Amino acid sequence: AGGVRVKTYDLKRHRVAVVPVGSSQPAFTRAELQTALNAIYAQAVTEWEVTLEQPLDATGLTTTLEVNTTDYSEDMRAIMRAYVMQRNTVPGTTYLFIVPGFKDNPSMAGYMPLKSGYGFLTPTATTRDAAHELGHGVFNLRHTFSTNNVVTLPEGSTQNLMDYSAGTELFKYQWDYIHNPEGGWFVFEDSEEGETLNKLGLQELIDRIKKANLKKLNYIQFHDYKTSNVAKKVVYLQQTVKLIEDQIPLGAALHVFSKEELNKLTLSSHEKFDYRTPGVVGNVSGGFTYRMDFEYFDVDAALNEGNYENSKIALEFFLKKEHYEIFRKYISGESTLESFKDYIVYKDDANIREKESPYGIIKPEEFLTKGKAVELISHLTTGDAARALVRYKEGKEEYCTSTSNLMQIIPIEDEQQYKLREDMSPFILPYCNETENEVKTSEILYVTHDCGEYKCINKKDDDEYEFLGWVKAENLKEYVDNSKLGKDEFSQKYLKATEIAVDDIIEDWETNEAACNLCVRAALYNLTGDEVLYPKTGSSTTIRDKGEQLYGKVEAGSGSAQGIIDDLKAGNLNDYFEEVKKSSSETYAQFWKRIQDMVDNKEIVIGTCDPGHVFMVVPGGLYEVVDNSERMNTNINETNPKVELGDKWGGSFASRNFDYVLRIMDCGAGVKFSNGPVYGVMDAKALTGKSTKAVVKFYKYKPK
Repeated sequence: AGGVRVKTYDLKRHRVAVVPVGSSQPAFTRAELQTALNAIYAQAVTEWEVTLEQPLDATGLTTTLEVNTTDYSEDMRAIMRAYVMQRNTVPGTTYLFIVPGFKDNPSMAGYMPLKSGYGFLTPTATTRDAAHELGHGVFNLRHTFSTNNVVTLPEGSTQNLMDYSAGTELFKYQWDYIHNPEGGWFVFEDSEEGETLNKLGLQELIDRIKKANLKKLNYIQFHDYKTSNVAKKVVYLQQTVKLIEDQIPLGAALHVFSKEELNKLTLSSHEKFDYRTPGVVGNVSGGFTYRMDFEYFDVDAALNEGNYENSKIALEFFLKKEHYEIFRKYISGESTLESFKDYIVYKDDANIREKESPYGIIKPEEFLTKGKAVELISHLTTGDAARALVRYKEGKEEYCTSTSNLMQIIPIEDEQQYKLREDMSPFILPYCNETENEVKTSEILYVTHDCGEYKCINKKDDDEYEFLGWVKAENLKEYVDNSKLGKDEFSQKYLKATEIAVDDIIEDWETNEAACNLCVRAALYNLTGDEVLYPKTGSSTTIRDKGEQLYGKVEAGSGSAQGIIDDLKAGNLNDYFEEVKKSSSETYAQFWKRIQDMVDNKEIVIGTCDPGHVFMVVPGGLYEVVDNSERMNTNINETNPKVELGDKWGGSFASRNFDYVLRIMDCGAGVKFSNGPVYGVMDAKALTGKSTKAVVKFYKYKPK
C-alpha cells in the first residue's frame, strides 16, 4: 500500500505583552514584532497578538540583571513581583520585559527559561531574538545543540530559530512541541528545566489556611504544593483572590521540601508575632510582606536537601498596605466568625462555668450535651483560656463554657459533587448519635457546611438544596461527571490526568523501578474520581508519598499490577471494566485504530500485559512508528532508551509493516511517560498475540 501521510495542526493563538522597565525601550515597534512573530511561526500554524505597555516604574529595582543558567535570578523576580503589585496580569499572556542588560554577559540579548511566563530582552534585541526567547518560554523549545534535545546538532550549523544563527526555520518535531509543549506555564514559576510549580492555586491555599484556623487546627500540610525537584525550592504564586466581598491582587512565596513532615505551616505564628514589614515588596512603595512560620522544622533534614538559608520562614504573602487588614481577618477566620454564630458542642466533658471571672466550674459532674447545637452569644475572654456565653438553639438559658468545647458550623461554597463510599444513615447533627434516613451510594451529593471532621450533605434540584444530614469527611469521595465535557475538553483533562500521575511517580520512584499499577490507578482517579483500581486494603497515590489513603476494589496481589490483571480475568471488576476484543475480521492495525478512536472519543481504556504489567491508552491519535532497527540490533535501545527514537521496540513494528501504534501512558521499569508510543515498552509480538511470554488485553472503563 502506498500514499502520503499528512499531519495537520489546528491554529494556535498566543498573546505577548512587551513591558519597558524604566527608561529602556525595545528596538522594534509593536507592529514590527507582531508581523515578525507571525511570519516566523506561521510555518507551525501559530499566530501572535502583541501589545506594548506603558513603562514599569523602576524605582529601587536592579535593572542590569544577574543571570542564573536554569532559573530566574532574584533581580528578575523583583521585577516580576513589581509588575504583579503594580498591575493585573492577564491569564494566557506572556510578558517580555525590556531591561538595560545583563551583568555577566553584556552581549546577551535575552533570557527566558523553559516553559515560563516571563522573559527579558535588552534594548538592542531584535524581533528574531524575541521569537527565539518565546520559543524557550512558551513552547519549551531547547537549543538545537542542547544534549537534552530530541536530536543534538553542532552549534551554529543550522538556520533554525533555536540555533545561535540568523535563521528562523523550525523543524517538524518543534512544530509538535509548539502544539503540545509538554505542559503549561503559570505566572510566577520556578524554571529549572522548565519545571512548572504552582499546580495548585493561591486562592486554594489561603482558603485552606482559613478553614484550618476556623477548625482550630494547630497546623496545615502543604506537601501537595511540592515540585519534582524540591531541594531548596520556592513555589511562587500570584492571583487575584476573593476575600468575602473584596478582591485583591496577592503574591506568595512558599518554601517546600520533598519530605512531607517538613511541610507543616503553623497557624499561630501570624497571630503571636507581628511580621508586617512596612516598606517595599518587589520594590513597590507601600507593600507588605506577611509571613508565616514552619510549625516544626528539622534543620538537619532540611540541610540534607540543600543549603536552606532561612530555617524558619515557610510562607510569605505579598500584598498592598491597604489590603493588609482585610487579608489578616480573612485568613485568620475572623471575618467568618463575625458573620456566623452556630456551633456544636463536640466534647464529652464540656464543663458549665460561672458567667463572671474567674469563671469557675459550677458542678464538675454536669456538662453541656455533646452533639447539641448552640448559638454563640458573646466572647467573655480570649486567648488560651477563652470563655464564651452560649445557649442551646431551642432554649433560652445561657451557659458559660470554654470555647475549646465548641466546633463552629462553617458555610462553604463548594460546587464539587460527591458520593458516599457506602450506603449509610447520616447524623442529624455533627458529633451526635441521632441519624437521618439512609442515603445510597448512587446519590449525587453537595456539601454546604463544615464542622470539624463532619460535612453537611445535600441533594440539589433546580438550585434548591435538600438537607440529608452530616457525615464524616472520610465517608465521602469526589464524584466527577465527565459526560458534559466536549471531546476536546475531555481529551485535555485525560492528558492532564496522566501527566500528573506520571510526574508523581517520577518524583517518588527511580527510573528503573516499576510502578505501572500506581500510575494507572492514579490517572484513572485523577480523571474520574474513581478509586476502583486501588487495593481494597487502601493505599496512597504513590505509596512513598504517605498521603491520603484511597480504598478501591482490587483484592488480588495487594493491588499490584498482577493483582489488577488477576481481578480483571476473574471477573471481579466486571462492574467497572469490559474487555475490548479483536474481531476475527479485523487486522491488528484496524483493532488498534478502533481502540484509539474510542479513547479519542471520550472512552477510557486500560491495557494489561500478563504477566505483571498495566498501562493506559491516551487520546491524541495513533503514534507514528519510528524504525529503530539499527539501534535494536546494536542493543543501544536497551542501554540508552529514548522513546522519541523508536525505543525500545519501534523496529519490531516497522519490520512487520505497521505504520502506526497506540498512544499510551506507561510507568514500567525503564522509560516512564504520560503520552508516547506503545513501542516504548513492548514489542510487536506481544501486541499481535505472537508472544509465548506475554498476553495483551484491553478493557474499557464503565463510568458508574
